[in-house]
Amino acid sequence: MIKKQIIPLFILLIVLTLTCSSCGNNLSISEITYNVSGYVTDINGVGMENVILNFASQGSTQTKADGYYQITGLKKEISITPALDGYSFEPNTTTVNQEQNNVDFIGQKDNHSPQRYTFKIINEYPHDIEAFTQGLYYEKDSFYEGTGLYGQSDMRKVDLQTGEILDIYKLGNQYFGEGITLLNEKIYQSTWKSNTMFIYDKHLNLIKKTQFPFYCWGLTDDDLYLIMSDGTSLIRYIDPDKYEVSKEIKVTINNEPINNINELEYINGKIYANIWQSNTIIIINPHKKKVDGIIDLSGIINPHLYQHELNVLNGIAYDPDGDRLFVTGKLWPKLFEIELIPK
Repeated sequence: MIKKQIIPLFILLIVLTLTCSSCGNNLSISEITYNVSGYVTDINGVGMENVILNFASQGSTQTKADGYYQITGLKKEISITPALDGYSFEPNTTTVNQEQNNVDFIGQKDNHSPQRYTFKIINEYPHDIEAFTQGLYYEKDSFYEGTGLYGQSDMRKVDLQTGEILDIYKLGNQYFGEGITLLNEKIYQSTWKSNTMFIYDKHLNLIKKTQFPFYCWGLTDDDLYLIMSDGTSLIRYIDPDKYEVSKEIKVTINNEPINNINELEYINGKIYANIWQSNTIIIINPHKKKVDGIIDLSGIINPHLYQHELNVLNGIAYDPDGDRLFVTGKLWPKLFEIELIPK
C-alpha cells in the first residue's frame, strides 16, 4: 500500500517544480510591458483627430476624434513623436517609459510660407530643338539627356559647350522615355506606361532592361534610393535593385497637394521639381515634407523668336563642383545656367 503511493507523489513533485520554474520566467523583468496614452489638442484645447504618434521602431498609433491616443505592449524606454501635415507640436518629441507613460501634446498650424525666387541668366548653351527633354543630368562638362515621344525617345550624352551628341541609344518605337538619373555608376532611364527601366553604363551601352512597377515621370536619386514622380503630388523613394518602395512623400503647400510634379533633381539634400505645363520649379524639403521654395522662370525664353513651336519647361541639372544650376525645356534651342534671386 505504501509503495503504490510513492510513485504518484514523486510525479506530483516533478509537476510542481516545472510549474514554479515556469512561474519564475513569467515574472522576468524583461517581459514586463507598459502602456502609453494621452491627448493631442490644438492651442484652444480641442482634440485633434488623425494625428500620427510614432513610437520609434515599435510602431505607431493615431488619435481619435477627441484627440485621445493609446499604444499597448511597450517593453522599453522609447521616444514618441507626433506628426500631422501642416502642423508643429509641443513637445515635438519626448521619451516615455514605465513611470512616464501619460503624455499630452499641443498642435499648432504651421503657416510656413515657401521662399519665392526669380532668376538671373548666367550663361546660355546650345540645345537640340528636336530633343523632347524628359530628364537631365550633368557630369564633367557634359550632360546626359533622356528624351520622350513614341518613336523618338532616346538616351544621349551631350557636350555642354557645343551641344554635340557624343553618344546615343535609341529606344524602341513602343517606348516613351521619361526621367533619368545616375546612381552607382549606372544611368537609369524610366519610361511612361510600359513599366520598363533601361540601365546603361556611362558610354550608353545597355546593361539591362528591367520590369519597373510604376508609370514614371521624373527620376533622381539621393545616392541611396531612386526618387521618382508620377505626375501626382506623390514622391516615392525606390530601392534601385528590388524596386520596392522605401518611403513616400505627399508634396503640399499649406496642406494643399501639389500635382503635376514632373522632372526631378536632387540638390544639396532637397528635391527640385518641374511642375508640368508651368514655368515653375518647386524646392521640396524631403525631411520636413514641405516645399521650401518656389522658382518662377516666366520669361526665361521668348517663344516668338523661333520658327518652331517650343514645348514646356522641363529639365533640371546641377554641377556640384561649380555650384551651377541648369534648366531647359522640351524642344528648346537653349539650355540656361541660372542664378536664383530671392524675391
